[in-house]
Amino acid sequence: MRACFSPFVSPFFVVPLALSLCASGCAPEEVPENQPPTCLVTAPADGATFASGEEVALEATVTDPEGEYLSIYWTSTASGPIADGAVSSAFLPDGSQILTVQGLDQHGNACDDSVTVTQEAAAD
Repeated sequence: MRACFSPFVSPFFVVPLALSLCASGCAPEEVPENQPPTCLVTAPADGATFASGEEVALEATVTDPEGEYLSIYWTSTASGPIADGAVSSAFLPDGSQILTVQGLDQHGNACDDSVTVTQEAAAD
């Protein structure tokens, strides 16, 4: 550790204004790089099957290490965008499909997580 001066400079003389101790050699403190959010689908379970026309609950844990506001979107490979927010629900078309939750922070960093579900066709 060494002493660092923060001088006041005038055209005539230098006056030390403050004395501080710094462990990093008095280099400016580095601002940590913004980290991406994390996403985890908690419902529905991967491989879940639902009856035709059944509403499917959508739940995810989406967090940002810096605690920033996140935009959260759900999509389906069968029908595109289906919901917004960490907790929602959707009516899905029949068939097997991948549901994906995506989180996006204010710096453009993103995360996603997916599960495969099947919406069974109605019996004839």
